[in-house]
Amino acid sequence: DDVLDVVLALLADPFHDVLLHGAKAVVALCAHARSALKMRISQSVVNAALGLFAHRHSKVRVAGVEALEALLLCKDASISTDLMKDLSPSLATLVLDRAPKVRCAALRMLASWLSLLTDRHVYTRYLIPHMLVGLVDDLPDVNGLARDLIESVATHAAAPEAEELAEITAYGDDPVVDPRLTPEAFAGVRPSLAARRLVGRKMHDML
Repeated sequence: DDVLDVVLALLADPFHDVLLHGAKAVVALCAHARSALKMRISQSVVNAALGLFAHRHSKVRVAGVEALEALLLCKDASISTDLMKDLSPSLATLVLDRAPKVRCAALRMLASWLSLLTDRHVYTRYLIPHMLVGLVDDLPDVNGLARDLIESVATHAAAPEAEELAEITAYGDDPVVDPRLTPEAFAGVRPSLAARRLVGRKMHDML
């Protein structure tokens, strides 16, 4: 608890270098003291990381994203659905941040949660919409990263169905589509069957 109090003080400091050290401390603690921390991560610690998103320096915002990513991976099974809902406005802001590095960091964070959290299937409906925003990003690097991450998440999610997906592809049950009909966001490359299934299955929850 004393360590977390120190971290909270660092994350509340007005000097940006101290904020960076605070965020790095969060990541380090979550990596090396996960078992001791996971039940001690309170809403105040999460809120402190969220507070970095409003900072004028993009590197502080990136550090805040990395800290929040680590906190939720550490907290994992004790995450509530309400917490994910409450994070949605902040996530929506991050994927539209004026700095490309922040947008990329946010996309990587979302992909990490969707691949590693124990109850990731429950949270997909809250996280995937923010990843899809990356597909229409103005910068090709961000757009391409979003495509790659969605494919990676989808492949991970579809692992239990890998044999079924392979059969569908092999026997032509997944109709071929004219590349010209593929949305511009995908640069003429049709998303994999796994990616289309991942999004399609959650579509009714997102609308």
